[in-house]
Amino acid sequence: EVLNRRRVKYVVIGALAALLQGVPLPRRADIDVTPASDVDNKKRLASALEDLEAQLRAPGLEEPVEIPLDDRTFTGMVTMTFVTKFGPLDISFVPDGTEGYEDLERSAVVVERFGVRIPVASVEDIVRSKRAAGREKDAAHLVQLLAFLDEERSSE
Repeated sequence: EVLNRRRVKYVVIGALAALLQGVPLPRRADIDVTPASDVDNKKRLASALEDLEAQLRAPGLEEPVEIPLDDRTFTGMVTMTFVTKFGPLDISFVPDGTEGYEDLERSAVVVERFGVRIPVASVEDIVRSKRAAGREKDAAHLVQLLAFLDEERSSE
């Protein structure tokens, strides 16, 4: 809701995007998003993060840290992880296997939950990204994602 209120252009990615489309994956605590990378959108994203009281989670530090939030915060960054008043929020400007927001936005699906319209990456794009990432934790998700796509195709 905060991202929408601040007019941030974004797409929810990862397991939550799949869950919101009915893929039976285990729920994780974090939300992963890919925002548009233009300067104006980065300014809106920084404002949304301020509203969310976001603090940066940095490798090697036990506690999150406050950082200045403006469009320059994201300069040269590919991935950033935050803790917000609502839980973990991970930002990935260019998820593995994609070219970023514009690539994902083309086939994104909009779902509505609790009166909020949420743009989510298509299941096909989630598969593409998880395959490219090649992480062990994604292997089980891939099995479920591919089974979901097979079921969807066979019911058409």
